[in-house]
Amino acid sequence: MNIKTLKLVVVSLAVLFVPLLVFGQGVYQPAPLQPAPTNVVSGQGDPITLQDIINTVGSVAQFMLFVGALIAIIFIVYGGIKYMSAGSNSSAAADARQTILNGLIGAIIVMGVGVLLATAQYIFNGITRGFL
Repeated sequence: MNIKTLKLVVVSLAVLFVPLLVFGQGVYQPAPLQPAPTNVVSGQGDPITLQDIINTVGSVAQFMLFVGALIAIIFIVYGGIKYMSAGSNSSAAADARQTILNGLIGAIIVMGVGVLLATAQYIFNGITRGFL
């Protein structure tokens, strides 16, 4: 197996498994809704709690992680297409490899941010529920 085929296999596997790694964090499950307190002034709605803020930030973060992963996958696929169409042009092939590398770096950053956000959400949920 020559080096070119090996690179193609590695990039193909990376493109296939990046979504599994990013979305393998699990499904976000918001906390069950609490009944409204009886001391709320009528017509003003429910007060905002720390759990509401955590849930909202978690939802926005999940969306941003999805968008980031999608952009990384698009860059990797675009770089692969550029690499295949480069032919014998070495400068175009180098540019395509750089695009693929940038996409992989972006995917790694998105996964790292996902881990950090999941950890922060676990800590905040532990604080609000009283077990941390």
